[in-house]
Amino acid sequence: MLPMSKVNTRLLFPCYLLVFLLSASCRKYKETVYHIQGRLLFSNTDPTPVTGYTLEFRQLGAGTGPLPVFASSSTATTRTDAQGNFKCDFTEGSTKLMGRPQGPNPNSVDLQIRNNSPRTFYEFRNIPLGNMGDFYLFKKIDTVVLVIDTKYEIVPTDSLDINYNTVNGTQHKIKKGFSVPAGSSDVIIDTIYDAVTNQYDFKTKKYVSTIYIIQTATGSGSQKIGFGHGIQEVDAGDEKKWILNFR
Repeated sequence: MLPMSKVNTRLLFPCYLLVFLLSASCRKYKETVYHIQGRLLFSNTDPTPVTGYTLEFRQLGAGTGPLPVFASSSTATTRTDAQGNFKCDFTEGSTKLMGRPQGPNPNSVDLQIRNNSPRTFYEFRNIPLGNMGDFYLFKKIDTVVLVIDTKYEIVPTDSLDINYNTVNGTQHKIKKGFSVPAGSSDVIIDTIYDAVTNQYDFKTKKYVSTIYIIQTATGSGSQKIGFGHGIQEVDAGDEKKWILNFR
């Protein structure tokens, strides 16, 4: 029989090893803190500071296994001051899935901006960590003419559900009471004023239009024709007029 002291030593050794491995793992996936700052203005033709808006930075974790796995995201929230300036510290966290560390992608930090008056939602992708400098809340288009090409007939009892964004927030309207024969082209159905985009990608340096139209047969309770989005990936800088063709 072994002495009690030797038994205790053999029992304690695996415990010491486990603690050492856990400590090494924690050091390997130590959280990293990034400082983010910048100034938010409305647009290049209206460089007025955006004040009192809530900014939420997000970073989605990325799986490293053979299947795409998304870990829980890290977030940081701040607000713009009277001059449109903001700053915050963003913590790059880590999480585990089935005992394996799943590190986040440090190049996929996004920014979401929400405001209730007017009701708006803006999204910025692939934002640079550190000092973002001056950037614009949206790209403004003074006049947007909505034009459609129809594969199917539009009858007066159908409705066209139009969703878009303006300087006054998110807008929604339904148009009824007109006829358009099947196979028609370049039919003007509406005109939007002071429209704005609500997405921007710092990587491509492009704004994204989110205007869309859906045709619904009245009383059917289901979508009849979805015209989809208008123009995607447009250059920075406000413009006077767009003609968007929905097919």
